[in-house]
Amino acid sequence: MTGPTMINAYRAFLFSKGWITTPIAAAILLLHIAPAVSAAQAQESILNNYTGVAYANTKTLFAVGNNGTIARSIDGGKQWAAESFTCGITSAFNSICFIDVSHGFVVGEKGTLIATTSGGDSWFKIAIGQTQDLQWISFFDDQRGTIVGRGGTIVHSNDGGITWKAQASGTTNDLNSVSFSDQNNGTIVGAQGTILKTSNGGDTWEDISSSFISCMLSSVVFSGLNGLIVGDNGTILFTSNGGAKWTLVPSGTGNFLLSAAAASSHSFAVVGKKGFIETSDNGKMTWTKRSAPDTKDLNDAAFINESNGVAVGDGNVILTTNDGGAKWNTASLAYAPFQKRTAERTSSPRIVATVSGANGLLIQSKDFGETWTELSANADKTFMAIAASGESFSIAVGLAGQCIASQDNGNSWISLNSGTKKSLYSAAVINSSTAIVAGDYGIILRTTDGGKTWNSPSLNILNHLRSVAFADDSVGCIVGSGGMILFSTDQGTTWTKRISQAFQWLNDIVPIDKSNWIALGAGGFILQSTDKGSTWQTRTSGVTADLLSAYFFDTKNGIAVGSGGTIIQTQDAGKTWSLLTSPTTNDLRNIQFFDAAHGLIIGEAGTILRTSDGGKTWDFVQYSKPLSFFGICIN
Repeated sequence: MTGPTMINAYRAFLFSKGWITTPIAAAILLLHIAPAVSAAQAQESILNNYTGVAYANTKTLFAVGNNGTIARSIDGGKQWAAESFTCGITSAFNSICFIDVSHGFVVGEKGTLIATTSGGDSWFKIAIGQTQDLQWISFFDDQRGTIVGRGGTIVHSNDGGITWKAQASGTTNDLNSVSFSDQNNGTIVGAQGTILKTSNGGDTWEDISSSFISCMLSSVVFSGLNGLIVGDNGTILFTSNGGAKWTLVPSGTGNFLLSAAAASSHSFAVVGKKGFIETSDNGKMTWTKRSAPDTKDLNDAAFINESNGVAVGDGNVILTTNDGGAKWNTASLAYAPFQKRTAERTSSPRIVATVSGANGLLIQSKDFGETWTELSANADKTFMAIAASGESFSIAVGLAGQCIASQDNGNSWISLNSGTKKSLYSAAVINSSTAIVAGDYGIILRTTDGGKTWNSPSLNILNHLRSVAFADDSVGCIVGSGGMILFSTDQGTTWTKRISQAFQWLNDIVPIDKSNWIALGAGGFILQSTDKGSTWQTRTSGVTADLLSAYFFDTKNGIAVGSGGTIIQTQDAGKTWSLLTSPTTNDLRNIQFFDAAHGLIIGEAGTILRTSDGGKTWDFVQYSKPLSFFGICIN
């Protein structure tokens, strides 16, 4: 890449990230960080030390380093493209792992964790409540992952990295690496010869450090029951029983060994300071030093099979081998934005967000709302609501009785005959075949066969119904105009009126649990019941805006949104509310969360707001069409 070409690519990258907005600003910024030097010098100034590398599949690899840098190869490691300042991060990344070709994680300084569900096309931050530098991340399977870091930090996930929980390590020593031999047995290594072992999947950790080893241990890796630990002073420890016992083996070097990689259960490679590489492929732990084409420190290595591997290090060094580590070649590295490779993704995301809107619009996100794809719904009327179960069944309803359903998490949709021309404003999915929808003039429809047929309970009401929700498989509530509140305890088969002593228009009903319910309405009106809807009390919201939607994280903490960009929160189960800062004055119509940290708000004029800190702050997500959004579901 020539010098001007690189500068133009970097300028385009800065514009795409929104960090500069004018050509003048671009010129000033580029003069500061990219003076007129050769392409190699410019690249060196942007990309520095690579500290972690991982395979997503046989062809796709990722490496991470300082300046928030992520590099990707799509040809098995021969050529690489790199981007810096990922997610606006300027500090160092330390480790990367991929569960499959779509789902990957990166950890770094100051408690940084980012993830991708799009094969590295886009990344998003995950808040896990850590401030220590995170040194290593490893997943044993697609659900169970562990992060280790400085100060004895251990954080564990049992749900594919969606949520993380801190664990007690029993030490304040820095922890550098973690690996599991099976679902129960794992090993962590760190400073001062620290070795921790678990035999219960990481629930608890036992210190099995040896008094004869006090050096820095930098890496641990397993392939089946065989495992390797490496560290300073040429230290190599070997196990053949899943980490129950470790034996010191001669390495033939006093070098600081920084990483170990397993090519198979009997083939290993280690890399270290000053370009040191050695391999063992006989299962007897005898080592052969290999020649590296560079003398810079090598910080990490990985193999996808017995032949093909990669090592990364300081000064942009990326080396590849196709003969099990006997010979190593320097890979080609360029600074350029990634090209998206959607065709290569093979696995489905764990969490899907689908938004409904004007003119039959449906859009879907598989990366916590960062990017969106328009779905084909074959509809032209506005969808007012969308709902889903945890079993892939989704339903969207809208004006003039429009109704569609999906049985594959919203990837494809079929039109349904609702049997009405009345507008439908709300939907709730109870299980894989049962759903309730409600709308204008008291219309309530129920299906038990996935929407093929619908029944309507006999109710003599003409109120406009705006929200339906269920606390469990049986107990549900519907609210609407004139303070109308209806309750069901039989999956929506029958409904009973409840007295609210309110005449305001109620826009949303939210169950905190089976007994506690919150109803939101016009003019900042809030009703609360703590006795399964038998009695209702008014609550002070502190706002006069129409409140349109709410979400509760648990029995105490919730957020509500409404007209004029209103966002309010409660921390005492809805008794009191406080105003939060909003980045918009557009009407906000719906709010949902993926987990305790990541959530979305949607509204008029194409408004999509995204949070990664539990709703404390919200950022705009750009969407190409300025159509209004009304419904959102997360499945």
